Amino acid sequence: SKDKMAGTVDVERARQLIEKLKAAWNRKPHDSEEIGNLLQNMKLLLVNLSFLPTDPDEADMKSIVIARDTLEIGAFWSIETGKMDHFEHYMVQLKTYYFDYARALPAHLESIYQPALLGLNLLYLLSENRLGDFHAELERLPVKMIENNVYISYPVKLEQNLMEGSYQKVFMLKDNVPDPHYTFFVKKLLVMIKDEIALCAEKAYEHLDITGIMDVLQIDDPRTAREYAESRSWLDTGDNFILKHDSDSNEQLEERSKFLLEQSLGYARDLERIV
Repeated sequence: SKDKMAGTVDVERARQLIEKLKAAWNRKPHDSEEIGNLLQNMKLLLVNLSFLPTDPDEADMKSIVIARDTLEIGAFWSIETGKMDHFEHYMVQLKTYYFDYARALPAHLESIYQPALLGLNLLYLLSENRLGDFHAELERLPVKMIENNVYISYPVKLEQNLMEGSYQKVFMLKDNVPDPHYTFFVKKLLVMIKDEIALCAEKAYEHLDITGIMDVLQIDDPRTAREYAESRSWLDTGDNFILKHDSDSNEQLEERSKFLLEQSLGYARDLERIV
């Protein structure tokens, strides 16, 4: 029929365009603008395809794979370009393929990127402090995958360490990301953690020297430590920084903050030297 022929032509055009998109994606370094344009063209073409079939024939399977591969590149591209609203949108659509239409595909057509992207989605939710959504997403995954797949177990471990206040373990995990795209979200998390630790330090100490700031906040060089101290309006006296104090802070809170710092950072030995 005429509709069937038009559908076949659309699938063929989509197949040619996805090859172009994949070629652009495989070229390093990425040309973000070119990839963005190809993704846009691809999305327009996919609208014409019935790629969520109830009774999949060969063309439908091709359409499913083409659409899913497009969305996967789109999700990775969104992280590289820092477009989080795009990332979230791509992931909402991808989950339809990963969960609702997985059975329509034979094993050899399953996506190799699925675990990484589901893990990145968990990490995204964690970096946005959306813990309810994080746990809801986790419940959709098989226990085996959570325990044995490094892409999923990584954000799970991070979340556990954050909840326990084991920030030292989080800092250790930052150098062992299972995929380079994880770094984007881990950096966001580390900023959150640094602010949290700095808040505790403000309650626990009147002043810290630059080495103390570097130790407590896990900052590698003095210049970055100085910039961070200035960003929090800590007063530079030459030898020390006077930490901003909340006039309402009470003794109990100061004790708790000191305890948290010692526990989570494991710097109990150095605290006398730092103060």
